[in-house]
Amino acid sequence: MGSGQGARDRRQRALLQRVGDPTGHAARDVLAGGHHTALAEHAVTVNTVNPGPVDTGYLTGEDHDAVAALFPAGRWGMPDDPARLIAWLATDEAEWVTGQVADSEGGFRRRAPT
Repeated sequence: MGSGQGARDRRQRALLQRVGDPTGHAARDVLAGGHHTALAEHAVTVNTVNPGPVDTGYLTGEDHDAVAALFPAGRWGMPDDPARLIAWLATDEAEWVTGQVADSEGGFRRRAPT
């Protein structure tokens, strides 16, 4: 891809396109939109979770390492990371949380630190 800052920026944009799906994000946000108010009288909470990039094996090698570098902890999210949040949202302890988009992305940065 070449060298220098321009090549790094192009590579990062390409990786982020593979890691994040803006259409899926918009659908997630709309899902929680107004349903929480309609269902509140039935004691039903409606929330969505943004899991951030989760290591399911779809990237390897340099691409995997480049995305890992975008996390403050230097590691990808694992399936158990957002799963613990989702499990908590299903408990009575979370009965007051509704209509939210909860980010469980480990501080993921969409741009590499400079």
